[in-house]
Amino acid sequence: MMMLVWVMFTTINLMTLQEMFLDLDDDGDKCMSWDEFSDVFKKKDPKKVQQSELMDCFKNMDKDGSGRLTVDEIKEAYINLGIRYTDESLQGTIDNADVDGDGKVGYEEFLKAWGS
Repeated sequence: MMMLVWVMFTTINLMTLQEMFLDLDDDGDKCMSWDEFSDVFKKKDPKKVQQSELMDCFKNMDKDGSGRLTVDEIKEAYINLGIRYTDESLQGTIDNADVDGDGKVGYEEFLKAWGS
């Protein structure tokens, strides 16, 4: 999920990207919650978030090619973007997206999490 942000903002330097995430941190805890993160895309015109962007993002995050995002893969995406998180906020992100309850996020769950 977080890689989608990276793909969308590849022309922005890392410092600017970090500043953007701090601006999105509504409660000031320096952790990006699912609600804070997903609000970015809910505000974006859904027609502008293409299915191919979501697929590319998912594939970039799915390091083992299993078709399911693990806690470690989502954690790596957060780290790559310099997003601080707590174990609780990371688990909340997964719980919000993990419809079948297997502890992983499949592509269809990923799409539903974005409202696609």
